[in-house]
Amino acid sequence: MRLARFGVAVTMAATLSATWAAGTLVVPKQIEFDGKTYTVDFEKAMPQQAIHEYTTDGEKASTWDWTRLLTINQLDVGKGTLAQWAEVTRINLQRQKPTPFLMFDVQKDEAWVRIVYPPEKAHPTYEANSWHARLVDGCGMMVVQFARQIAAPDGKSDEALFAQAKAATERDLGLLKGLAVGASCQ
Repeated sequence: MRLARFGVAVTMAATLSATWAAGTLVVPKQIEFDGKTYTVDFEKAMPQQAIHEYTTDGEKASTWDWTRLLTINQLDVGKGTLAQWAEVTRINLQRQKPTPFLMFDVQKDEAWVRIVYPPEKAHPTYEANSWHARLVDGCGMMVVQFARQIAAPDGKSDEALFAQAKAATERDLGLLKGLAVGASCQ
């Protein structure tokens, strides 16, 4: 996830909640997704957020050595709503340079987000992100995110790469809709 790994989530959580009041979200150590087994590679708990990053095929989240990354974020949003989370997240993402492509679909009980980050000096690939957010009783918000990096092969135009990344977010969002994470609140 491009925005300094925790940036959007922490800013959003801090905006909506002054104290960590959520329980602990217990997540699985492995998740089956799109024909691959993803295993926890990185975890960190901070005020107002806990993050669990999963990789496959020996890739590493901590060194940005991944092509596909599955993430579960737990956010303490206090009494914040999905609509408030989506608005704060959208505003923070729009402040990034270069500005990513964004699409939000917020419904009563869940939100679906598609993001395409353009290449930048530190990360010269397109990054396609699909997110599913929902409130979990007693645990705040759970955001399940899937990201894939799309490298630029020689001769492929930026327009074609952007179209490929955008299509990947749509496909991956469809897969996320069928994913049962198996997380519980304690």
